[in-house]
Amino acid sequence: TIVLTAGGGRPTTTAGCDGPTQMEAGTNDIDYFVLDFDATTKEYAFWQAAMPDNWDGSTITARFVWLTASVTTTHDVAWGLQARAFGDNVAIDAAYGTTQEVIDTVATATANFVYISAATAAITVGGSPAGGQFVVFRAYRDPANASDVLDVDARLLAIIIEYGISGLSS
Repeated sequence: TIVLTAGGGRPTTTAGCDGPTQMEAGTNDIDYFVLDFDATTKEYAFWQAAMPDNWDGSTITARFVWLTASVTTTHDVAWGLQARAFGDNVAIDAAYGTTQEVIDTVATATANFVYISAATAAITVGGSPAGGQFVVFRAYRDPANASDVLDVDARLLAIIIEYGISGLSS
């Protein structure tokens, strides 16, 4: 498992989300970071990470941890993720791999409840993925998806990445 936190993510240069922004839950002073994704425009954030050396280079899945700042009723949100791996002596301007989306539901008509989506279908990482490689992840909210009907910003807290292993790390 790898966790991509909102505090470690950044808006993309083109069509970037807002943040990262530090927030505080007032009663118990819980501090956290969010990346805000708009309700009407497809926006993106990215992370850079070196994959563990025991990654088998196969597909990954993602679960999205998020909340909303204000909700009046229950709604669905469409989250998506794609990734690109880079080995030695490879151009950085290269295509991402297969994108997968997951729909998650705001089940409580209350703001600031944490939601954790189901896992996406298998995401094929672009390039020639292998353990220890540098990977760029790009996440988005897709308000153009007919299932995305949340009419306020969706606030991403983290993305939980699951990956296959080829053995123990050396």
